[in-house]
Amino acid sequence: MLLKKRMKNKFNKAVAGSFYHLGPEDSPQKILLMHGQASSAHNMQLVAEKMSVHLPHADIIVPNGGFEVEKHMFPQGHEIDWPDNHYGYTWYPIHQDHKDVKDTLPPLLDELKSDPDNRIYMVGFSMGGFRAGEEILNAPAHFAGAVLHSSAIINAPKKIEKQISKPKWGDPPKLLTLMGAKDPYLRQKWAIALLPIHYKNQWNANRAGVKSSTKFIWNLRHEMSDQSIESSAKHIQDIENAL
Repeated sequence: MLLKKRMKNKFNKAVAGSFYHLGPEDSPQKILLMHGQASSAHNMQLVAEKMSVHLPHADIIVPNGGFEVEKHMFPQGHEIDWPDNHYGYTWYPIHQDHKDVKDTLPPLLDELKSDPDNRIYMVGFSMGGFRAGEEILNAPAHFAGAVLHSSAIINAPKKIEKQISKPKWGDPPKLLTLMGAKDPYLRQKWAIALLPIHYKNQWNANRAGVKSSTKFIWNLRHEMSDQSIESSAKHIQDIENAL
């Protein structure tokens, strides 16, 4: 009931960048939960609730992507049927209609970074994971950690800032990529071609002192299951315990 009240007061599913909170908003533990391509914060409601069970003291922030997707932006034959002619959001501009649209994610991140007491985590699913990996590797010192769920490290900078504080032996990785062994996307040619890029970027991240690793979950498809949500939450808690 509390989540629905907050969503009603603060969240508009038809507005790019609109977001809601789940958990204590004054908590310094901030978790940015990012949906996949052509989805929305509204569709992440159940995931947010389940994650909150494992991380009850965290402020979970669930935003719509920065760019609204419309039907004509999809290639012919790849349209997605949404009610009310609404087609969700994406984290990257995908069409010329987005040329002059301001990305809504940087202002939200800037607000979170403005408080030095905040410990910022990003959990990104699929396309949301691409964006989460890009953000954390462009400014690793500003983030406590990230989980790239059913995703990969694709948009990494050519040179990752070397970390002054090196991870200690036994510390959990700052950047964890979770992949489903039964994810049908992993069997597609474009995904197979991305895997070497992912592992090269992961190697570069480790060289820069941003400890990173990849974990496969055997029965996981392209989804956030109870098991993978728990694994994501446990990773964040492991980092918290190591601080």
